[in-house]
Amino acid sequence: MENLVLKGDLQKLSKTLLLYALSLTCEKEQTKNVLLETCLKTLENENKSVCSTDFQGWVLAVMRSLVLNDYHRLAKGEMLPIEEQYRIGLAGQVEQMYEMRQIAEVLDLLPEEDCRLFVHFLQGYKYEEIATLLYMPLDTVKLRMYAIRKSVAEKLKSNK
Repeated sequence: MENLVLKGDLQKLSKTLLLYALSLTCEKEQTKNVLLETCLKTLENENKSVCSTDFQGWVLAVMRSLVLNDYHRLAKGEMLPIEEQYRIGLAGQVEQMYEMRQIAEVLDLLPEEDCRLFVHFLQGYKYEEIATLLYMPLDTVKLRMYAIRKSVAEKLKSNK
């Protein structure tokens, strides 16, 4: 029953959501995607929204978070738009393969524990997650990552 009420509330906010999505994005297709994702997230987390007194503000915050998360993924290079993937082309792939080979050579020189730590970092894990996975204190992970990054950077500079 609450789901029907939630869907009705979302329909009432449709114009507001559309205008807000247009202000956050610059493309029509991206706006549609953000609207759909927002509706899905809202319906998935309906138990959190029922407690909220300001439903509109909560939904707009969800939308803003989704757009910011997508932006950060793009900035990190995790998710490239199709047009960008084609622009990179073969030259970019060859250069990236060469760089990855250099990084792999440097990783082979690291002790096994440091290598595992650094690989988790490269895969996008946060320090807290790495600490949990490797059963280490958070400060130890941060300290080792600092030393490993510094060491890897120096070795990569000396290889060039």
